[in-house]
Amino acid sequence: MDLSELRDSARSKADEQEADFIDNVELDRFINQGARLVHGKMVQHFNDDFVTVGTLANGGLFTTTNGVQAYALPATLKKLVKVETRSNGSRNDNDWRKLSRVNIANDHNDYRWPAREGYAPEFGYFPTKDAIYLRPVPAAIFQVRLWFVPKFVKLVLDDDTPDLPEEFHDLISEFASIQCLRKSGEGIYKEAMDLFNVELNNFIETVDFHTQEPEQMVITDDGWGY
Repeated sequence: MDLSELRDSARSKADEQEADFIDNVELDRFINQGARLVHGKMVQHFNDDFVTVGTLANGGLFTTTNGVQAYALPATLKKLVKVETRSNGSRNDNDWRKLSRVNIANDHNDYRWPAREGYAPEFGYFPTKDAIYLRPVPAAIFQVRLWFVPKFVKLVLDDDTPDLPEEFHDLISEFASIQCLRKSGEGIYKEAMDLFNVELNNFIETVDFHTQEPEQMVITDDGWGY
């Protein structure tokens, strides 16, 4: 359902007696609250299905600058999943190598802790609220690519559709209708909200994504330094 259809569904479920008791602005806020809640639950349970690869357009692909340690994270990033690097100028997708996350408190600029004599510092990263930091500070130019889960995209236009499976759209409109009941003072608000949470959890437990496969143990060596 798009935003316009979600509004109609929410009004119908709330059995709105007085026309425009809830205006579109407020109803859209309720719908986006519900969509954000469902999206967060889905991401928590099915992380991989929402992962996107970094590009120049979404801010998840960039080239380092000699002597610069911090680089802005994508504005749409919700959860950082993986960081990769490859030589500048490479066009081969097989050249990407996973970058290890380092301890922010490690004074040796090395993900090997404690530092061991004879090992040169290898590159790693640590994220903060708005930036990703590379250690040691880059002394060469190379590419960095992020894999991440984007934030929920707010529904604004009538034809905007939630980035969620179709079967979850009814739950979004149901959440919005419950907020309408709360505003109208209906005494069934709490019972309706309890039922909503049960339905949401049941849907999550029974939904079947094609990417969800049994985990396999894989041993890899991703160390790669500059």
